[in-house]
Amino acid sequence: RSRDALQLLHFPRMRGPRPSAAPRRCRRRHAFTLAGTADVSGVGLHSGRFVRVRLGPGFPGGGVTFVRTDLPGTRVRASPADVSGTELSTELGGGGGGGGVRTVEHLLAALCGAGVSSCTVALDAQELPILDGSSAPWLKLIRAAGLAPTASAPEALAPRAPVWAAHGDAWVVAMPAAAPRLTYTIDFGAFAPIGRQSFSFCVHGPPPTGRSVGAAHTDSRAGVGPAADALI
Repeated sequence: RSRDALQLLHFPRMRGPRPSAAPRRCRRRHAFTLAGTADVSGVGLHSGRFVRVRLGPGFPGGGVTFVRTDLPGTRVRASPADVSGTELSTELGGGGGGGGVRTVEHLLAALCGAGVSSCTVALDAQELPILDGSSAPWLKLIRAAGLAPTASAPEALAPRAPVWAAHGDAWVVAMPAAAPRLTYTIDFGAFAPIGRQSFSFCVHGPPPTGRSVGAAHTDSRAGVGPAADALI
């Protein structure tokens, strides 16, 4: 399945990382924090638990930090080193002990699409609410809170050669390009409601997250059917 996708996207044959694959450092991009706060509440898709969330300004260089108000002193940063689980959702921190945060991917996608590099997320349960299953409600909250420039913008990296990672039949690859292009293919095989779908767009100017991909939904029929019962 992965080989077919590689051929479909016309990626060159890749046998291993090259010595020149170190990313090229680029000019820092503009970045923002939140100017105010915005609140939302809802139910976690996998836990079925009600949760209250408040988005607020972050600290310079602090990135996105989750604060568990139900567990005093528990703070979790959104960083690759803190990823503790990726089955059906992304979990940060906790190590399965309940002290982390789960289903953060829609919020993180919205923050990235809006150019927000520092933000404090306070919540009183482990799992963020699923809302409508997309990033669109989070983008609406970000707009309600407003944006404020931050002095500590993250440094952008540009690959000099293909860089990729794979797990099972899933993979991701970054390649040098004159302009940013995102291409995504998903294949659930026997799950007829979804089947195989692909989407590709070239990013020009402000991220198009709110207009196009922000409304992309999680489908409960794609392997999380039992969890959907908690939302009914």
